Amino acid sequence: MVAQKRRKKSFSYVLYVMYVLLLLVIIGDIIGASLYVKLEQSSQSLMVNYVNENINSFDKANWSFNQLFYKQFMYQGSMWVLGLSGVGVIVNLFLVFLKGVIAGFNVFFIFQALSPFQAILASFLWLIQYLFILGVTILSGYFSVRFVIMAVKILFFKKNKMLLKKHLLYYFYQLVIITALTLVTAGVTYFIQPLVYQQFENAGKSEPVQQSADDFISTSSEATAS
Repeated sequence: MVAQKRRKKSFSYVLYVMYVLLLLVIIGDIIGASLYVKLEQSSQSLMVNYVNENINSFDKANWSFNQLFYKQFMYQGSMWVLGLSGVGVIVNLFLVFLKGVIAGFNVFFIFQALSPFQAILASFLWLIQYLFILGVTILSGYFSVRFVIMAVKILFFKKNKMLLKKHLLYYFYQLVIITALTLVTAGVTYFIQPLVYQQFENAGKSEPVQQSADDFISTSSEATAS
């Protein structure tokens, strides 16, 4: 009976954390879509022109799985490192939220830049790879939140150094899980992203969609900060 209650409590805790993370993603989707909709027509045209100017920027000869894995692992690995501290967990929550913002912004950008059929196909392909990456990001966020909460309980309530070392070792095992899943997401991106590029090439527009959204968000952040 006691073991069953503990399992139910642990399961409820996992659901609660996942619910918070998914809620952040959904809010990010709405904000990302709103960011694009609120852009002036001139700004949207500039983005499309930016896409057109980079139509030949994608070189399949330089498209490597290693580069994709490195970029994605740096993102997920940074979340793992940040998860070692309470302040880092707050940053991780923001990174999960940012994934949602990018998704909402990108989907609206795709539908504005492509014809309806090409937009549906490109969005479908992009969302497949995005959901893989988002899943790993949410899992990384969960691991970091769980680690900090458990570490606080062990340090201030149980005060058991051996249990803390065991918990830290378990967190290192979770990094192995994240690394393995990042290999999968990099593989999915390696095969799907060129198909997304092809839709832009067919329409006379070719630019890494995620990169364009990231560039816009970073530019907007810099403008806001200044």
